[in-house]
Amino acid sequence: MSSDNSLKGWILGILGTVIAAVLIFVIEQKLVHPMPSPKPRDAIIHVSGQVLDASKHVLENVHVTVRVATYDKSQPTDSLGRYNLSVENVNPELSGSIKWEAAGFKTVTYNETLQEMSSRDSVVLDALGPAPPGGLGATSGGVVIHPAVAQYVKRPDFARLVVPVHH
Repeated sequence: MSSDNSLKGWILGILGTVIAAVLIFVIEQKLVHPMPSPKPRDAIIHVSGQVLDASKHVLENVHVTVRVATYDKSQPTDSLGRYNLSVENVNPELSGSIKWEAAGFKTVTYNETLQEMSSRDSVVLDALGPAPPGGLGATSGGVVIHPAVAQYVKRPDFARLVVPVHH
């Protein structure tokens, strides 16, 4: 009978030691190596704003391009000088570039994070030559200079740049 009790005690001792070791390992893994938080892969970043000349007139038909990794999307500005591009399936901290190009104006390019791109309201382009008579109207390169608007309103339509998700 005493050999039965000592055998049970021996088995229970081994089981207890194994269970304790496994629990310690699992707890240590959770505390020392926390699970990384998932990246916001489904984030949609809106890069929008308005393009002006040095006199604060709005510029229509300025070619705006957002580039992220090897993907890019372009959109011309509307008659209020507005652009609105959405970049989808990316981390907002990812860097890229945004470029504004217009015939008769200096090209402007910024390399920055998508979050920084999304916080800009306007950009000013400097003319390479004289403005049309009166400072308004169409330029030889197809850019149209309009009077400044009283209040900026975000463009309702947008061009989508969907970055494929790699698994």
